Amino acid sequence: MEKLIREPLIHFLLIGALLFVAFDYINDEPEQGQLKIINVTRADIENLINNFHNTWQRPPSEQELTQLIEEKIRDDITYQEALSLGLQNEDLYIKRRLRMKLESLYIDLSAGKAPTQSELESYLKRHADDFVIDSQLAFSQIYFSPQHTQEELDTQIQSLKKQLNQHHSQANIEQLGDSTLLANHYPLMSIRTIHNQFGKAFADSIDTLEQGKWAGPIRSQYGYHLVKVEHRIPSYIPELREVKVTVERGVLSERRQQFLDIHYQRLRQQYTVKIDNSGSQKATP
Repeated sequence: MEKLIREPLIHFLLIGALLFVAFDYINDEPEQGQLKIINVTRADIENLINNFHNTWQRPPSEQELTQLIEEKIRDDITYQEALSLGLQNEDLYIKRRLRMKLESLYIDLSAGKAPTQSELESYLKRHADDFVIDSQLAFSQIYFSPQHTQEELDTQIQSLKKQLNQHHSQANIEQLGDSTLLANHYPLMSIRTIHNQFGKAFADSIDTLEQGKWAGPIRSQYGYHLVKVEHRIPSYIPELREVKVTVERGVLSERRQQFLDIHYQRLRQQYTVKIDNSGSQKATP
């Protein structure tokens, strides 16, 4: 008997039998009284119908509705099974999604009353830089290719600038400078648009020019230019009535964030947080 117990084949058969019994036990179908319940309410079905209609602009057919309901049941069952296996534990994505859902509930609570006139004016004052309307310029330009030597450019530009700035100059600027596809005259456009078309250095330079006087050379991404600002509308902060809708959105967003922060601090006080940084490395300066 002792020899039989030591036989490896017997060990293998016993282990196999135990595994079979354990597997059979785990996978036994639950008895009728032990069946888990998934409730699909009338409200659930109406929500499925509404979501389908919003997407496809028509109600679902009977077969489509059956499929939608079955898909919801499948979602609920797999969700419950995932929870029972603890798959949600330490899952950063799930934590973030649940945080978003909880915060959305807080945000709904913070909707409250519409912003007051005082709140709107205060917000616009505190965020004035976000609402500044860029200055606008209308200008004329004469183009010079960067292929010229620096000496040639200095000679041509300085001479031409002196000529153009003479009183009552009638020079036709379309016949001056080098050939280019750029226009000689540009209507009112924002500094940001000029920046996008000619480059930041060019835009910053002409924004400081004296109106009605030729100046340069000014470098752009294309080459060099003589420029005359024909008309200027300075940058300004708009009145509240001009940006009221945007300001209202900003006030509500700020109010929601404050509401979330307050609730988080209340929740934070209900927890003891222990941080084990014994194994972490010190940050290098």
